[in-house]
Amino acid sequence: MAHSSTLRLAVLAVLTLLAGLLLPGKTFVQAVIQSGQQVVINELMWMGSNISTADEWIELANNSSEEISLNGWSLNYLKSGEEAVMIGFEDVSIQPDGF
Repeated sequence: MAHSSTLRLAVLAVLTLLAGLLLPGKTFVQAVIQSGQQVVINELMWMGSNISTADEWIELANNSSEEISLNGWSLNYLKSGEEAVMIGFEDVSIQPDGF
């Protein structure tokens, strides 16, 4: 599939803006979507919830009519100049029009 540079730049811009506004210190968030498929960030819980301040999560949505595998995808963070994998996706798929 062709790379979607528009989607990649849009996601990067949104996450960079959120990181700059909401995260303390020198934390930088970057998202690089290496697929032309219709996976988007649907919801983001970055400050925790009423249940716990550690209740942080990200929800991805599949806006296509086909199942999409997240095998090989990762959500990374960069802190103090070192890149670390925060979440790696193995054997995870999002169903069509699913989360």
